[in-house]
Amino acid sequence: MNIDITLCSGTGCPLKDTCKRYKTGLKAVELKLFPLWWMEPDYNNGNCKYLMK
Repeated sequence: MNIDITLCSGTGCPLKDTCKRYKTGLKAVELKLFPLWWMEPDYNNGNCKYLMK
């Protein structure tokens, strides 16, 4: 599993379930893969600046 991306916490973001940054973060924690780099979503007006489909 490649986790060489900044992961998203998904806090307050309604798009998190469609985002690779969020889903990969959940899987990485489950597999106890560290180190991990986290960010907060930039959700505004129905879009997220960092969304990865």
